[in-house]
Amino acid sequence: MDYYKDCEIAEKYSVKLSYPKVTVEKPNERYAKLLLNDYAGTVSELTAITQYIFHKIVLEKEYPDVSEALLGISIIEMEHLEMLGQLINDLGLPPQFRSCVRGRSVWWTASERNVDYSVSVKNALLADISAEMRAIAQYERDIELIDDEQIVCLLRRIILDEQQHIDIFSELYNRYS
Repeated sequence: MDYYKDCEIAEKYSVKLSYPKVTVEKPNERYAKLLLNDYAGTVSELTAITQYIFHKIVLEKEYPDVSEALLGISIIEMEHLEMLGQLINDLGLPPQFRSCVRGRSVWWTASERNVDYSVSVKNALLADISAEMRAIAQYERDIELIDDEQIVCLLRRIILDEQQHIDIFSELYNRYS
């Protein structure tokens, strides 16, 4: 599962602790629906990846260090996306790019409702810090609602990466503010 770690740039942007095995105790559609929100909701790994890649591209010429961090963090978020997709699948739902809101499917889009399109370094980094903070809060809510130790262990490990990402984005924000 850790093949993204082979990408040298990504190694700086993940906690040096292996991920638990991606496994579930038994199929559970309710848990799968919760994880769909982390996978491809407004606050999700998919949203983070698209936002960070956008910011990487628009900031690349003027802020190569920020751009490198955004790329590395995006790669780690891709690993999270894959693991969540495997969990959702194992829990009994296809890992479609959608969330489950009040019992109905909401298909993911790249609209401004999901992705922050800031082009200034300060605004982009503030949006990225906020995205990580909201993701952690959402994972923590899921942990309270999921009674499957395998899933909870994985979500706790993902939170460690997200906390590191906040630290990295905060350091970059302080450098350019």
